[in-house]
Amino acid sequence: KLILRGLRVFSPRLGVSGECDVVEFTLDQNGVPLAGYEGNWQPYPVEYKRGTSKQMDADRLQLCCQAMCLEEMLCCDIPSGALFYGESRR
Repeated sequence: KLILRGLRVFSPRLGVSGECDVVEFTLDQNGVPLAGYEGNWQPYPVEYKRGTSKQMDADRLQLCCQAMCLEEMLCCDIPSGALFYGESRR
């Protein structure tokens, strides 16, 4: 597993940019090549939050936007990601 922290992402098509807390890459034959690494890698964004899960969708929308940026940047599909809340440790 390859773990990148603070990865800058952007989407000219959506007109947004940001920074992913963590993107975990796992070797996957259906993944994408990464410069400097052998094999193909599947990205999995992880967003860390201090509190607990909220009723509003803002956290989920942020994670979704990060995944959409990564999909555009890497020309791949990202079917899932994770939100980690510090207070509940989940």
